Amino acid sequence: MGKANQKELLNMKYRDHKGSLAESMETVQNFKKIEDLEEHLTGLYSELFGKVENVLILYNGYDERTDWQTYNIQVKFEKNENYKVVGYSNSMWGMHSYGGVVKPLVTNKK
Repeated sequence: MGKANQKELLNMKYRDHKGSLAESMETVQNFKKIEDLEEHLTGLYSELFGKVENVLILYNGYDERTDWQTYNIQVKFEKNENYKVVGYSNSMWGMHSYGGVVKPLVTNKK
């Protein structure tokens, strides 16, 4: 992303992790900033897990069912010590490439 603000994203499609792909695709939303995604996830999970502390984005692979290069969205919540897969995205926003190695963006709220 160069000198651009790491929290300023392109246009990323995100879908919640659900029981079936059809259910998951019904939740597709576009996000341009990671703060907007964090707000969405806090709204969904705050009663169970508290606020979002960190977001980890990891490449999963191509999914021909959705025609997405798919990335797992994993979140560390304040009430849980482990990361949870909460959804999937279709793009590499927040990812940085260093010599061909893709490293995830981790946001630290603390």
